Amino acid sequence: MLSRSFIVAGLLASIVGVATIATPAVADPIGHQTPLGTSLGGEGVEPTEGQEPAPRLYPSPAVAKHAEPPIYSNGCHSWPPRTAPKACVYGKKKASKTVMLFGDSHAAHWFGAVRDIADHKKYRMLSVTKSSCPAANLHVRRYRVSTPHTSCYPWRQKVFKKLKAHAWGQVDVAVISSWHFHQVLSRGHLLKGSARAKEWERGINKTLKVLSKSANQVILLRDSPQMPGGMNGYWRCIERNKSTPNKCGRPTKKALSGKIWRIEKRAAARYSSVTAVDLSTAFCEGRFCSPVNNGMLAFKDDNHWNQIYVRKHLRPQFAPSINTAMVQSRES
Repeated sequence: MLSRSFIVAGLLASIVGVATIATPAVADPIGHQTPLGTSLGGEGVEPTEGQEPAPRLYPSPAVAKHAEPPIYSNGCHSWPPRTAPKACVYGKKKASKTVMLFGDSHAAHWFGAVRDIADHKKYRMLSVTKSSCPAANLHVRRYRVSTPHTSCYPWRQKVFKKLKAHAWGQVDVAVISSWHFHQVLSRGHLLKGSARAKEWERGINKTLKVLSKSANQVILLRDSPQMPGGMNGYWRCIERNKSTPNKCGRPTKKALSGKIWRIEKRAAARYSSVTAVDLSTAFCEGRFCSPVNNGMLAFKDDNHWNQIYVRKHLRPQFAPSINTAMVQSRES
């Protein structure tokens, strides 16, 4: 589900200050992000004589596919086989309010939004994420292969242990999300249909039970839409259809898992401190999810938001949820 590609230097340039709780000596690695408002030329299709020029894609495919969170390359995001959790601190290091980002890469791709909100509101931000390891307490296979993800479950249990002990300090707001298309296992066997749904319900309930006791408020974010074709197939489609990128989208009922989201919303409703937030339905604008929204390419591959789109369009939509939860966390 995750690419290890480093963010292209010079195209996404900004300095990200970071301190690591687990390893204080790791300080101030450089993370590359594109400042909002930066003009990055798209790649258009050369018009033939008598035709109007095709609209340029922004950001260009070459830029979008590398617009990843800096935590992918600075050691903060956990990759297999690591099982020791690592919490990196962003924002105001000694702030009285803390927001934590927790989950797999579908939590990690919200980094740009949460980081910008934390900087603006002077919150402390914790980033605790791991490749292909959902926030829901599940055993899963590694991304799109048949190999069990053996480092995921132990990593998550250690995160829970640290949260229960407040080893990373008080968490006011926890933001969690998971890829909804994980291959779920039970005792080594792949689950499908109702058995998979039942296991997901058990897993998300376990996670929310832990977080509701160790964080004042929890925001459960709906997963992002999934485009067709896999990572490589998606970009081949975009390259072939630069003037008509909608051809690379898919129907909403296939792009989003309605069943898993209903399970998660039902689980969230059991806790007064948990809020389910869905920004993906509005993104799809009805029955079809396009890779282009608000005039921008939204994805870095077939299932992850790119950080330029996250910071420019998703951050303003998500900020009220975090800020409201932060106020409620102080009232609880």
